[in-house]
Amino acid sequence: MNDSIPIKSTLLTRRRVLGWSGGGVLAGVAGYLGWPKPTTSTDTLTADAIAQSTSTSGPITAEPAAEILIGRNAFVALMKSEFQIELADHSLATVCRLIRVGDEIPMISPSGRYTSYSLLFTAPIDFAAESRVYRMTHPQMESMDLFLSPVGKSEKFVHLEAVFSQKV
Repeated sequence: MNDSIPIKSTLLTRRRVLGWSGGGVLAGVAGYLGWPKPTTSTDTLTADAIAQSTSTSGPITAEPAAEILIGRNAFVALMKSEFQIELADHSLATVCRLIRVGDEIPMISPSGRYTSYSLLFTAPIDFAAESRVYRMTHPQMESMDLFLSPVGKSEKFVHLEAVFSQKV
């Protein structure tokens, strides 16, 4: 004989939480409890919000940062020239050379037309390269942050690649 009767519990148990699919219920509870805090739009900043933000993280501007689009031809003109490469905190710096500018490849997506091209740099073999954003400077260009990935090594060099995809 089985005298056990299933008891319906209203307690919040691990099994019950895991039973809720997709996390929608948890997101609803989190929203109800006020997490995450809503962000303030830059065009409706109050003086208090500006004062609080500038005291901890630097100035806030009501205008979005200007997007700098550099075309492939600007890099073609700099072939075989040297760029200074460094991390944002200046902890790692070296000189690299632009050795190849890839062909433009036209692309079409639901959001518009794009063009894509790549840059190939060489850095000294002892440069501890990893895929990340580096600050690149060149005397004939403004400083820019590029995501570079190591794509190979030779006897003397580490090869780094940057890929651009720009809306046209």
